[in-house]
Amino acid sequence: YGVTEGPFGPFPIASGNLTITLTDVFDGTCQLVNETVTAPATCSDLCVLSPPMIVATCDDAGTPFDSSDDTYSYTVEMAGLNTGATYSIGGDDSQSGLSYGVVEGPFGPFPVSGGDLTITLTDADDPACQILDEVVGAPAVCSADCQMVIDQIMATPCSGGLHDFSITVSYADEPTMDDIEINVNGAPNIFSSDGSGTQTFSVTGVNCGAPVMVTAQFVSAASCSDMLMYTPIVSPPSDPHGFIYCEETGQIITGGTISVVAPNMGTVVQILQDGSDGEYSFDVLAGPYGDFAITYTPPAGYSLSVAHLPGAGTLDLGTANGGADVTLGQDENLAGTFLDGFNPATYMADNPFYLSVNIEAGDPDLYSNNIPLSGCCVMEMPIITATCDNNGTTDPTDDVFFYRIQLPSNGNSGLSYSISGDDTQVGLAFDVLNGPF
Repeated sequence: YGVTEGPFGPFPIASGNLTITLTDVFDGTCQLVNETVTAPATCSDLCVLSPPMIVATCDDAGTPFDSSDDTYSYTVEMAGLNTGATYSIGGDDSQSGLSYGVVEGPFGPFPVSGGDLTITLTDADDPACQILDEVVGAPAVCSADCQMVIDQIMATPCSGGLHDFSITVSYADEPTMDDIEINVNGAPNIFSSDGSGTQTFSVTGVNCGAPVMVTAQFVSAASCSDMLMYTPIVSPPSDPHGFIYCEETGQIITGGTISVVAPNMGTVVQILQDGSDGEYSFDVLAGPYGDFAITYTPPAGYSLSVAHLPGAGTLDLGTANGGADVTLGQDENLAGTFLDGFNPATYMADNPFYLSVNIEAGDPDLYSNNIPLSGCCVMEMPIITATCDNNGTTDPTDDVFFYRIQLPSNGNSGLSYSISGDDTQVGLAFDVLNGPF
């Protein structure tokens, strides 16, 4: 008696108060019966869970054009206060031992067609600490309802500033005999589907000179589509085309311009390249047809060749090569600076040309009708050094000498130079010291 005894316990606060009887140890009738020990209020901080971050992702199950087998999985990230180390998931999915504050998963797969999941998230240490009926929303299907693929695009050569396109598409799971839209640079063209699964469509009058965006889709199912950026390969322009070059070096010369005299006032000629960049071409957009005269005005300091003259008379494109395209001379090199394979000794035979050409409707094309210029190679002053050799004797009469030479290049220089006269050397490079000779 007279002292504080205890503490006694522990007793769960959740079970409420205790009822006790106190009895004297020597007199069993001396009692306090039904004495209440009042359970205190709880003293622990409450567990609180934050709303979870749930992300659901669709998978086409390897069948990108069959939405019936699409599945999804989900990840979850959850935080909370006064929680245990882990939490669990119950309900339509069952997961345990999940850590707070990190992304867990992915969990699944679940069929998209099965719809949403409803789950309960529960703290591992406090079963009463829960988030009930949390919804994992099923995503939309990720397989297309049908298949549309652009297989091939072909373009005719540019003529009159326009191409014609041939566009082949293949498709599957087609909406019932739907129309197909072929859209070229924003211009729709509607065609009927024949249900074959593969069709080729023609689109005419597409502007030359730029990449083209082509889209193919079913009219009633725009999501079933394919898109392709297509750059037509521009063939050398139809009808006369050629380069302007230096007959001494084969270098392509810029700065001059061509003009074309048509056979009739009503003939429409479009000059596509005027020669100012070293290449010329033109197209006849509308007749009357006949003989076309080509004239060229050289840049300052140059003149038309007097050694290599144009072919006599008029070149008839319709008969010159049996109705096939005509290539008269050499093409440009990869750098676009010289005629490819140019040889000063054979350039005339390698590059015949005409300044009068007969063109009729439907004639083949003429390529590399190259125009030669003269006066285009101007030598710089060379640097020459001569060195004496005593020939291993003290006799000055048998002394000999060798020389080295360096010839600077300029904008009109060829690929190499040669020496003739009292010495003969060939294939010498510009801008380096050659020799001794």
